[in-house]
Order: sequence, then structure tokens, then C-alpha cells
Amino acid sequence: MLATLLKRVSAVGVIWLLRRYKQVSLDMIKIRAAICYVKGVQSARAAAIAVLIALGLLAIMAAGFLILPFGLALLLYGLSHSWVAACVALLALGVLYVIVPLCILRRHYLSERAWMRFFKVDDLIARVTGTTTTKCK
Repeated sequence: MLATLLKRVSAVGVIWLLRRYKQVSLDMIKIRAAICYVKGVQSARAAAIAVLIALGLLAIMAAGFLILPFGLALLLYGLSHSWVAACVALLALGVLYVIVPLCILRRHYLSERAWMRFFKVDDLIARVTGTTTTKCK
């Protein structure tokens, strides 16, 4: 009689522990899913910001390449009455307005370091190798 009572108590205890383990496991899965969702939203936000900055830089390039040089050329021609001076100023300003945004794009958004940081490759490598993370600078 004592043996059957102990068997029933242990069976009830094991069933209770399994249900508890199942609930904890489901809670952990929900937490992991929420973390992944938040990271996905953060990545989408970062990508949207990067696209908007790139579009802004392209707009600056377009303005510098089209609108501003014509006004400068007309001003220089009005002051010097020389098309050569106006063309040289147009060329210099066009180069400035194209090269500077391209350098900014290359340095901040097209570099390997920026892509590694954006996709958090250092965390992935640390998880795979089991070492501590060293953040990209």
C-alpha cells in the first residue's frame, strides 16, 4: 500500500514537473520570438534610415549637378561677361557636389565595417566560436 502511494505521488510529481517544464519552455519560445521581432523591427528601421539618407545625398547631388551650377554660371557670366569663367566654376562646383556625397556614401554606408555592424556579424561569430564579443568600431 505504501509502495503504490509512493508510485502515485511520484507519478503526480513527474506529471506536474512535465507540465511546468512545458509551460516554461513555451514562455521561453514566446520571449525568443518577441526578441526576434524587436530585432527585425530595429533592422527594418535602420535600413529605412539608411535608404532615406542615401536618397537625401542623391538629392543633394542632383541639386548640385543641375540647379546650383546654372545659377552660379549666370551670376559669373553677369559679373565677368566670360563664358570660360562660368564653365570653370560649373565644372568645379559639379565635381564638388558629386564627389563629396559619393565619399560620404562610400565611407559610411558601403564599407565592409558598416555592413558587418548592420548585420551584427560580430555577435554571430562570437556565438559560433563561443568567444566574447568585440564590437566593430
